[in-house]
Amino acid sequence: LDTIHSSFLYQTMLRRALPRLDRIVAISLSTAVEAKKRGARKEKLRVIPPGCHANPFLEFRDTGELKRVWGLDDSPVILHAGRLVPRKGIDRFIRNCFPKILAKVPEAKLLLAGGNPKGALLHRGDMAEKVRRTIDEMGFVEKVRVTGRLTDDERVDAFALSDLLVLPVVPTPGDMEGFGIVLLEAAAAGKPTVATRMGGIPDAVEEGVTGYLVDPENYDAMAKRIIELILDPERARTMGEAGRERVIQDFQWKDVAEKYVDYLLGEGEAGTPVL
Repeated sequence: LDTIHSSFLYQTMLRRALPRLDRIVAISLSTAVEAKKRGARKEKLRVIPPGCHANPFLEFRDTGELKRVWGLDDSPVILHAGRLVPRKGIDRFIRNCFPKILAKVPEAKLLLAGGNPKGALLHRGDMAEKVRRTIDEMGFVEKVRVTGRLTDDERVDAFALSDLLVLPVVPTPGDMEGFGIVLLEAAAAGKPTVATRMGGIPDAVEEGVTGYLVDPENYDAMAKRIIELILDPERARTMGEAGRERVIQDFQWKDVAEKYVDYLLGEGEAGTPVL
């Protein structure tokens, strides 16, 4: 179980199905809590987080050269990677947080790596166009790069050339951040994260160790943490290394697969029990 949609039909099916299931795997504690609210029996429920294909992100890449190739010079680069959907809060971030960052770090750049989702159940609007309008209105055409959809190699390069990842998720009715694999990808690339303390994000970011968590829409706190990481490269490097080690130890797909096998075919002891 990795998502919980708001549609009446989906909710009805979920409430009927969950109490009947013999095994239920949630990708985060917050998703498990939502499943319990809808009838999942706690003795049948385990939390097993998703994994990350870490190897491509572990390979060395020349950050300075990549920045030059991408036309970002030697600027500090804040990365947002993923689909442009309302839940991600990137338009609000550009309006309410990025100006605070530029006031202290005027050379900073924002790289938006991703585009509108295709074939999604929930997201039908053109969020990318809304983001572009916001960029124009704020006068940030030279400060914000929107890449659209990237190839796998380009995506890895985007993480490599960035200084940190931001995930400014906002409360959105009927849409929750179940986990955020992008957080693991950033960690595998050795980059710290500043993200909202919502949904499954706290399962992926170890506060003060691999990144920082702030309350939803607290853009003062978010800007403060981003500025600190940009101005203190050693702290950013230490957090990035801690995140990389955590991914290698706990979030490799082979290890996740073993937990699934143990839980589904074994005695049901794998994963984290839900209280």
